[in-house]
Amino acid sequence: MKVIFRRAAAGAAAGVLAYGLVVVAIVLIFQTGLVTLYGLFMMIYAAVPAGGILAWPFLWVFRVRPAWTAAGLGLLFAMSAAYLVTSFFQPEPWAPILAVVIVYALVATVTTPGLAERLAWWRTGPAVARVPLLAPDLAGYRIEMVDASPGFLHYRLVPATGPAVGVTIWPPGFGGLEGRVVERRDATVAITAGPDVQPELVEVIAWTLAPRPHLFQGVAVGGGR
Repeated sequence: MKVIFRRAAAGAAAGVLAYGLVVVAIVLIFQTGLVTLYGLFMMIYAAVPAGGILAWPFLWVFRVRPAWTAAGLGLLFAMSAAYLVTSFFQPEPWAPILAVVIVYALVATVTTPGLAERLAWWRTGPAVARVPLLAPDLAGYRIEMVDASPGFLHYRLVPATGPAVGVTIWPPGFGGLEGRVVERRDATVAITAGPDVQPELVEVIAWTLAPRPHLFQGVAVGGGR
């Protein structure tokens, strides 16, 4: 759920930035005095598709992937919202901003890979995750399972002494993650560590990740081996 909320916030921010830049561009062009009133109206009508196109790179930067799907749906919904608002209401100045926030937060949420599976509240062992059981080649660490649900696996690498390192496995192409992100053909992995963990250790974990299902045998959520 945390990642879904993060995607929604990133989508809303991408929409506001994209359309905000379009509005700034229109104002600057109009202030040059080279545009007639008719031209201004034409630019206003073009603002919605221009903002929708400009939202794609912002969505990509904010790791809302696949960005093109969210951008396409955002453009469609934004144009629909603009038509409905201008046809049936007398919008307040803040209404377009609210509409953009709602539209892009919504499309970023509904385009979350495996959304239905991530909304499942039940949890069992690592087998239910349906993602590769990836683990690093790291001596002296044990796996402590934190959470597992369809399309999601989160565990900690716990040493005999010292701070633990978190590893989260998502389906390939999943965005909006924090930490050291490893993009693989079979999964997207996020490695999170505190300031007390050496960066070199995080890199070793990232580079030695491989399917090691035997390490997860007998490990239940809340337990370790």
